[in-house]
Amino acid sequence: MGIVDVVSVFCTLPRTRRHLKKRKQFQTVEMKMRIDCEGCERKVRKALEGMEGVSSVEVAPRQHKVTVAGYVDAGKVMRRSPGPPPPRSGTPPPSATRTPTPPAPSCRSS
Repeated sequence: MGIVDVVSVFCTLPRTRRHLKKRKQFQTVEMKMRIDCEGCERKVRKALEGMEGVSSVEVAPRQHKVTVAGYVDAGKVMRRSPGPPPPRSGTPPPSATRTPTPPAPSCRSS
């Protein structure tokens, strides 16, 4: 066994295809998502456009719908999308509704 035989063993191509990655199929993923303002829309679009394989992102705020098209996995798209915004309420925070405390009585005796 010469040096050429040893080198040729390391240079041969694998005979099986298990090492080859399967290419993802082009698909469209639609999700319902609460979008309240332009900031929410921008945040969703920026998070999803940064993914590898995404061809287009369409955000429809009035229908609360996001559509992602490309060579992506639906599960990864759903995990990558940001969660719902914190709930809004019409009442001010508790610190703004606090009533002022009356002043303490003075210690002086008259």
